[in-house]
Amino acid sequence: MMDVYFCFSFGRRESEPGLVNHEIATHVLLRLKKERGRGVLVKPYIASQWEVSDALQGLNIATEVRVELPHGASYIDTHNVARVMIRELALHHDVTPREMRAVVFAHPLHIERCMVNLRGFGVKKFELVPTDELYDTEDMHPHVRSRSAFLRREPIARACDRVRIMFTA
Repeated sequence: MMDVYFCFSFGRRESEPGLVNHEIATHVLLRLKKERGRGVLVKPYIASQWEVSDALQGLNIATEVRVELPHGASYIDTHNVARVMIRELALHHDVTPREMRAVVFAHPLHIERCMVNLRGFGVKKFELVPTDELYDTEDMHPHVRSRSAFLRREPIARACDRVRIMFTA
């Protein structure tokens, strides 16, 4: 069983990753330092959305899977991010969902949906690493600028994910 770090972004700013994505990257850095301190010398695979990958790159941390925004799109949802992560890990790194323990880094209100989507693609073992509950008022996506905005949209997003998981599992 190998650890794979899954980093799900939470919004973004126009020209940089944004406050929460920098926070996610910092949590990854702290986790890697903690693991090294415990004698773990093998860096886990890291799969992340491009916003978090950019923040990780600023901390000199490479990612094995970088989920880009689809051409012409302004948004990619959690379900499709999880799908691309799992597919790319299997195709390019020969890691299947049954062989991994997903260490999920995400905003605390988003993390459960990230886990549900990964589970829908066959991941069985999880550790959840939530960030602090931060919101970026300068984010380009209005639904992540405040707790209330996120919670208004979340039931719809969860329902859509459940339907998609039924048809992709």
